[in-house]
Amino acid sequence: MKTCAALVVLASLTRLAHADERVVTLDRTCVAIDDADGLAATDREYAVALMQRVLERADLFVVASDCTETYTISHQQVDGRFVIRVRNSAGKRRMTTDAMNELSEKYERMVRSLIQAKEAQELSQAAMPEPATATKVVATAQEAAATPDSAPLPTLQATDETSTSETTDGTEYDGDVKQRMWYGLAGLQLTGGGGVTMGYRHELATTTIDIAGNLRGADTGTAGVALGVELLKYHWSSPTRAVYGGGGLSVGSLDRSDQYGANHYWGSGLQGELTAGAQFGGKTGVRGLIQLDITLPFFQMGNDNGDKEYVAAAMVSGGLGW
Repeated sequence: MKTCAALVVLASLTRLAHADERVVTLDRTCVAIDDADGLAATDREYAVALMQRVLERADLFVVASDCTETYTISHQQVDGRFVIRVRNSAGKRRMTTDAMNELSEKYERMVRSLIQAKEAQELSQAAMPEPATATKVVATAQEAAATPDSAPLPTLQATDETSTSETTDGTEYDGDVKQRMWYGLAGLQLTGGGGVTMGYRHELATTTIDIAGNLRGADTGTAGVALGVELLKYHWSSPTRAVYGGGGLSVGSLDRSDQYGANHYWGSGLQGELTAGAQFGGKTGVRGLIQLDITLPFFQMGNDNGDKEYVAAAMVSGGLGW
């Protein structure tokens, strides 16, 4: 019996010795704010300090420099709500909220989800055999599958950042934010005279639908009025700059010269519309627009003498969207 007891004690001591060989290496964790963040400077400082406290409550080693892990945060206001994003080397998280005083709660949920992603990666690495007898747990972070936090909140949506892509200048761009914009343009016709355009754009899954009306006038050139619908394709080179182009159909009328003169031509009907332009200022707030519009009528203008004439119209304009 004494021999058995001695063996049991020896085995226990051996296990304790191996347990003492376990090494835990903590990440030196920093907080950074994205360059495209939409907060004011003072609010950015508050957000960074708040995230640091959240990470400390999660038992992470928070430092100011020499980081081995960085949590990057960004905020953007969209349609009266705030979009909050957090990313680290384990993945990305996105939440929306109606009030910025809920930042701490949202940070905690996103941090908890990212920590779970890191732990899943570490468990996968720990399952691989190691040549050393000691068990080493090293808090490294590589790209891992994101596990969304499913706890319900009444005014919150939590999803993985699956639609995020990299733009040409390396800035992260969120394709989930859909554009809804009223706009007004004023410009000059290439055939003489000026014109104005008022319209509305609504971004769909892959294209943007544009509904617009325009009024063009000229003393000697072509005048007209039209209401049309176009489909536009946007290409974003950064979160605040894009070029676009597309086309569609309109219904309108055209006339040229004095309506009481012998050389007065007029006509109306279906028209083809082509549009190309550039947009500045992102998808929310006030945006700047520069645009070229070409109208190709599917009809000919005529005069009182029965003469026919085909005339296309083009206008270069600029304006604002909101």
